[in-house]
Amino acid sequence: MKKGRLQTKTTRHMGVLLGSALGLLLTTASLGETTVKVVGLAPDHADLMVNGLVLRRMKTGQTSPEGVRLISATREEAELEIDGKRCTLRRGQGLATSVSLQADPQGHFFATIRINGVPTQAMVDTGASDVAINSAEAKRMRINYTGGRRIIINTANGQCPAWQVTLASVQLGEIELRNVQGSVIEGGPERLKQSLLGMAFLSQLDMQRSGSTLTLSKR
Repeated sequence: MKKGRLQTKTTRHMGVLLGSALGLLLTTASLGETTVKVVGLAPDHADLMVNGLVLRRMKTGQTSPEGVRLISATREEAELEIDGKRCTLRRGQGLATSVSLQADPQGHFFATIRINGVPTQAMVDTGASDVAINSAEAKRMRINYTGGRRIIINTANGQCPAWQVTLASVQLGEIELRNVQGSVIEGGPERLKQSLLGMAFLSQLDMQRSGSTLTLSKR
């Protein structure tokens, strides 16, 4: 078994290790042809960066020349209609339908992800069922993992205890998913050297590989 690969005692994992990356290339976010990022919020107001070029200061009910309509806004989030589709974004969040990763010489893919808002370096791994981190990382992220379900994980260093938890959010670039199943392996890098971005996250995206480029797209 390759180092860092996981398999629960009760679940057989299928898939090919996609690996890690030298760099993370984020594509511009879009729904249709229009890209939007929320840069400021207030009750019934939002500052939106449209197409990466124009800052629009908008009130509830207004529609920008690019066709972006502000349906509602609070201090926490804005509800928008973009190219006929509705979405809700928080301050600093944009729309990204895809993220492209470049393989390293070993054919592996790495990416900086955010778990519950905290950044960590992770390896893309279709052989892991969950988003997996070691307990040292979990403590750094202030995840109360011992309240999760106790399981046994097989690693390159043998079996070790772990806990299945629900991660409030997992974010890759600006693709963010909520309530993602995770596994916390007891111990530090000696147990799990690299966090793993597994199928609990990846299965909700479309994956396409072309040569050394892996593109993950939000459905």
